[in-house]
Amino acid sequence: MAYTIDLSNQVAFVTGGIRGIGLAISKTLAIAGATIAICDILPEDDPAVIKGKEELEKIGASFYYISRDLSIETFCREAIDLVIAQFGRLDIFIANAGITGKDGNWDAAFDLNVKGIYFCYERAKEHLERVAGRIVIISSASIFTGGTGIPEYIATKGGTQALVRYIAREGAPIGIRVNAVAPAVIMTEMTITRFGSAENMLKHYEGKLPLGRIGTVEDVANAVLYLASDMSNWTCGETLVLDGGRLHLS
Repeated sequence: MAYTIDLSNQVAFVTGGIRGIGLAISKTLAIAGATIAICDILPEDDPAVIKGKEELEKIGASFYYISRDLSIETFCREAIDLVIAQFGRLDIFIANAGITGKDGNWDAAFDLNVKGIYFCYERAKEHLERVAGRIVIISSASIFTGGTGIPEYIATKGGTQALVRYIAREGAPIGIRVNAVAPAVIMTEMTITRFGSAENMLKHYEGKLPLGRIGTVEDVANAVLYLASDMSNWTCGETLVLDGGRLHLS
């Protein structure tokens, strides 16, 4: 008999879950049976939100969209309260929302990439404790390599990574498992924009990745699914690096 990851009757809260990596995570968890609560700063009528909803509807996902700026503590609390009011429970928290903070926006990057995660966790903790919930935080492989070009992003992702260990240590005794995924270069609209085109991006990384290709949003989503499921029941406080082998093999 084949093993199937079954998240039926579970509610997953995915921040930044309506586009890019976040949308791939939302779709993957939904395919596994979870009901998805998505929170993003974009308003309901934004073209990216409309497109994301259409993709979720195509796969028959059960989802609920919340428009809130999670860099603001009050909105973090409101978002969690809305999830509980809508579904009565919370099983999985995926902290994916983040910004680069480029052009000197240090405070904006820290407010979302670090403080936003903690404030959501703080409000969600009591609900996650009831169900032995799971938290997966999206970190970045750049915290291990130093990255290039955007110090605001790398420094605040370092703060994100510190929170992984802190929240994992606090959550473990009450049954909440906390882990992280640290992607390196992933083919998304945001990264393509940075390089000007997908072709330029592929040329830049040619020969630099041991597995010979750039990561996809599905690669990240599949790793998140593993950490959000019972398959990782003995995994806590860990960071899974997704970089095609570059960190350890190059």
